[in-house]
Amino acid sequence: MICKFFKGGRTYRGVKSAIDYLLNERVNNGTAKVLIGNPDTTLKIIKQIKNKWKFSSGVMSFEETLSDTQKQQVIEEFKKTFFPGFDEDQYNLLIVEHSDKGRTELHFLMPRIELTTFKSFNPYWYKKDFTKKDLFQDFINAKFGFSSPHQKNKQNIMKLSNKEPSALSITNSFHVAPNYSLRTKLI
Repeated sequence: MICKFFKGGRTYRGVKSAIDYLLNERVNNGTAKVLIGNPDTTLKIIKQIKNKWKFSSGVMSFEETLSDTQKQQVIEEFKKTFFPGFDEDQYNLLIVEHSDKGRTELHFLMPRIELTTFKSFNPYWYKKDFTKKDLFQDFINAKFGFSSPHQKNKQNIMKLSNKEPSALSITNSFHVAPNYSLRTKLI
């Protein structure tokens, strides 16, 4: 599984386009379905937001085909990680499954607002939460035995010349982070 957050959205038109992408002809083809949330409710909430940044979105992409139970467990872990300490009535989350590419993709979209106070809330801030996102990804992959982008057979191999020893050390360092996380029981 790979988890990726996209650049945040600023406009109502942007969120409308994002939801249209998530629920386009794939719904009629049976390769997209809403797992969590309601697209109309999400649109209404985002339309009321006066802040510059209105929503966050991203995808969890799995090489494997997930069972319904696995999907629900992954979604629960996602909520615990990115909405810690929040009750269900404090945030809005839309998750749409795509299965048209021969793998499971769980697309997520959420207003950047805490619903009971209508104060700004960003569930993922790149500078602060990048490590948390990677640890979440490693945790889910280890817990369920999913393939990981950190596996040696999944990485793109670059042919390096002898003049670039620093590039080689950078390539080798990609293997350290997930192993460190597992050894120290961070995940």
